[in-house]
Amino acid sequence: MGIRTVATNAIKAALAVVALWWVARGVSLSELAATWKAADRGLLAAAIAVFLVTPVLQGVRLRRLLVAQGSAISLSESIWLAFAGNFMNFAVPVGSTSGDVFKAAYLGRRMDDSWTVVVTTFTDRAIGVATLLFTVTGIALAAGPGSVLAPLRAPLVGLSLTILAGVATLRFARLDERTARRFEKLPFSALVSRTADAVRRSLESPRAVGLAILDTLGIQVAAAASFLLIAVALGFRLTPADGLDLYAFFSAGEIVKALPGPPQGFGTLEAAYGLFFREWATTSQIVSAAFAIRVVNLVCSLPGIALAFENRPFLGIDTSRPIWWRRNPRTQAQTSDLGRAAGLVTER
Repeated sequence: MGIRTVATNAIKAALAVVALWWVARGVSLSELAATWKAADRGLLAAAIAVFLVTPVLQGVRLRRLLVAQGSAISLSESIWLAFAGNFMNFAVPVGSTSGDVFKAAYLGRRMDDSWTVVVTTFTDRAIGVATLLFTVTGIALAAGPGSVLAPLRAPLVGLSLTILAGVATLRFARLDERTARRFEKLPFSALVSRTADAVRRSLESPRAVGLAILDTLGIQVAAAASFLLIAVALGFRLTPADGLDLYAFFSAGEIVKALPGPPQGFGTLEAAYGLFFREWATTSQIVSAAFAIRVVNLVCSLPGIALAFENRPFLGIDTSRPIWWRRNPRTQAQTSDLGRAAGLVTER
């Protein structure tokens, strides 16, 4: 492990500790125990059931984008891959992108056009995060001046406009050509050009992109509904009028969790919840809610364990190819250029 990696991990650990201390200072273990003792276990179980909708829609969204690119994948395989990717986010705790790396490498080794498949996998991720960001930005702009999101309007609008500018650059050929010329002298200019072409092809299917956005909204609603059940189970003081704010704050927390930083947003998510939900809950309830939503995520990813361990090289357990790889000469001959460049897919 290099010095840079050690230093980065140390910074992430320090950030997690400081953030968790800031939000949880003064909370005793007895308070946490009392919060969980009083929790409604039926609602917690219902939160798990509702959250199971999210990996299903994730699989539907990924398959939709892959089919638009001409890559064949069954709906069942795509859904199981979504479960496995979510499990990898916990099994390889380097952040919230571990599952996307797993899915990209898995599909890149199975499909004919591995490059397009890998790029489409990360485009799927980008659509999810961008839709989440746009939703929170819209709610922040519509909220009153007293909203907790009010101070975040400027950075949210700035990020949203940056993403829209990037989409416009990739979507329209003239802008794309200008951008491509700027990369001609870079060491990986061909890599950048192929990536841009693959992303642009994904964006050229308005129907697929539009439906993918609707899938993402469904994912957000299901996840927010699951969190609502958790909040009620833990005793948050909520009224029907708080529904939109709860949705916005939970979504903003998901953005915080997706940012580079501690794995699963450990500490930073608690700090964000402490800022957003302080008027609705005690610190003990807020910390418990952050823990509970991670447990729900983990439980709902367990169906993907089998697929994840079938491809156990990604877990660092075994370097041998899975059985389906060794028996398929066609897939043996295919290796993703992106995988080679990133060190994710190697020839053996």
